Amino acid sequence: MTRNEEKKIGKMLQSIVNQKFHGKYEIIIVDAHSSDNTRKIITSFFNQLPLRIIDGEGKGIGADRNIGGNICKGNILFFTEGDCFLNKGFLFELQRLFRNKNLMSWSTITFPIKSSGLIQLTYKMYDVARYLLTKIPYPFKGYSTSGAVLVIRREVWSKVGGFQEGTNMNDDGFMGRKIRDHYRGKDQFLFCISPKYPIYRIADRFNDGYFKTLNHYIYILGNFFPFLLHYLKNQMVYEGKRFSHEKIQ
Repeated sequence: MTRNEEKKIGKMLQSIVNQKFHGKYEIIIVDAHSSDNTRKIITSFFNQLPLRIIDGEGKGIGADRNIGGNICKGNILFFTEGDCFLNKGFLFELQRLFRNKNLMSWSTITFPIKSSGLIQLTYKMYDVARYLLTKIPYPFKGYSTSGAVLVIRREVWSKVGGFQEGTNMNDDGFMGRKIRDHYRGKDQFLFCISPKYPIYRIADRFNDGYFKTLNHYIYILGNFFPFLLHYLKNQMVYEGKRFSHEKIQ
């Protein structure tokens, strides 16, 4: 998924080139009508990567993710975002992990680069909470999946109906709930904390101010405490004026 990612998308695509991964794969970029040089940068990688660019339909982040999931040909779907990039060896690790036929879905930590210690600590606390949530017995067990890194078998993605569509920003978090409910009582979802293979992110979303940004993403608490969802529903809706890079077109 991209929208006006000219300062980041090149780093993401170059990180895939640097994998030197020779397995069969495809890259689908769903672009929400970027008005900067995002597409120009993407097309410069056409001779290095198996790339396709698809237009988003302006129906929200979840809908854009579903566009990519619906048209891809592979059996393992790896969803990420335009401000992320991969550590070397990441795709080899995914290939190795999914040789385990019982592994239905996988995630890992997100590490913000060029960020303050406070921002890095915030991400670490979030990832620790996500990990601990998977260790709680049913019916309290949960999966707070992240749009930065969600790897899932096509059969599972299809069975749960893909991502939630609409203006709700927590489509990635709701995906974890769908997976949990579908495999209730089973341990077929592995949430892996592997510092060796993190997803790196350019966390400039905090440029608007730490506490202002944190307040915007407070809806994430609903992934850990479902009873809060009713009170946080207004936080989950796109706020285009404050966060124009996430506004639906």
